[in-house]
Amino acid sequence: MLEIPLALAGGVHAGDAAPGCTGEIDPARPDAIVALTAPEAELWFQADSESTDTTLIVVGPDGEPVCNDDYDGFSPAVGIPGAAPGDYAVWVGGYGGSAGFKATLAVGRDVPAGGSGEPEVNPFIGQPIESAADALALMIQSLGPDEVLTYDRLEETGPEGLVLRGVVLRDPTGEEEPVRIGRIRVSDLDRAGLSTYGTPERFSLALEEIAYDSLAVGARSNEVPLPVLEGAPPLSVLFSLLPPGGDAARRELRFGLALDGQIAVALAAQMLWQEGMAAMGPMAALAMSGNAFEVELHDMGFLGAVLREIAAESGESVDAMMASSLDGMADMMGEMPPGSPRARLFEAVSAKLTDLDRAGVFRIRLAAAEPSDVETLAGALMADTLDESQLSLDVTYQPDP
Repeated sequence: MLEIPLALAGGVHAGDAAPGCTGEIDPARPDAIVALTAPEAELWFQADSESTDTTLIVVGPDGEPVCNDDYDGFSPAVGIPGAAPGDYAVWVGGYGGSAGFKATLAVGRDVPAGGSGEPEVNPFIGQPIESAADALALMIQSLGPDEVLTYDRLEETGPEGLVLRGVVLRDPTGEEEPVRIGRIRVSDLDRAGLSTYGTPERFSLALEEIAYDSLAVGARSNEVPLPVLEGAPPLSVLFSLLPPGGDAARRELRFGLALDGQIAVALAAQMLWQEGMAAMGPMAALAMSGNAFEVELHDMGFLGAVLREIAAESGESVDAMMASSLDGMADMMGEMPPGSPRARLFEAVSAKLTDLDRAGVFRIRLAAAEPSDVETLAGALMADTLDESQLSLDVTYQPDP
């Protein structure tokens, strides 16, 4: 492979110039132009940087952009099968407006190590999506075998919604137990964003009556210590990204998880939203500004069961494991002035971990007078003091009566 060192500066969001692509680039100035004088069966481009999470966009002689992120860790790669002679313009982008970073671009015939060896293709981009049912059909097609996701009945609730009943998710290798879901509800699906960016800019998704036992068995086989609970109730999960009150310039992100009598988790965030943010996929959350963030965890003994599973596998007692965890947290936080956000966070976590079997509610609530980026909001938890006129913080653990 030929390696080309690059000195880069960010610009505008790549999705503005090439729908479905991510990162910050200068669309008027490619970072490299590779001239191919003869056809190749396959041509690969890979970018790497020691300091930045990079993205990659390649535009060949046909003028169509091909992009990738995280082929191997944070290093993207793009494969062009049947590469025609001509110029290939290459942009290496960085997340979050990264500027002044250095990267290396490798170009050659060989498949880069570390990834799947297959160019990444988003099944939704460029496809006419007339309904949520169309989007479902494209997703099932991209999964491979028809039996990976099956359902008993589909009910369309308009072009932006549907309900699936009697859903079964199967591991195509046959190594994992199937996961059964009573209902999947989709509403407010942004079909235009899905077709343009490959990710919707608004949607609501609810998975109801998930068979917990089969989920726990599958998780344990992958070394995720979910406890097997006798007579466990079904699990439900909700995820939504919707404009509050129809305000297209904002989004309210909500996540909820509930296992009756065991645990309930609720997360909510209020964020500003720019057109095209969906092109960044899950990484969009790191680039957005917001003025409210809230986490509420109501644990009714589930975390204790999980930690006992971990302790049993490690051969360490639960008490020793918790003491070690709290010591590590204290070392990480360093000095904790009384009443500081760090001290309040440590006290709330300690109260929970030292009384695992007692039901109670753990809350973190952040509210900013002006929209702030994720890093600023998260940094408030580690601050010595807060300017209460700009940012308020509430961290508590309250046992159930």
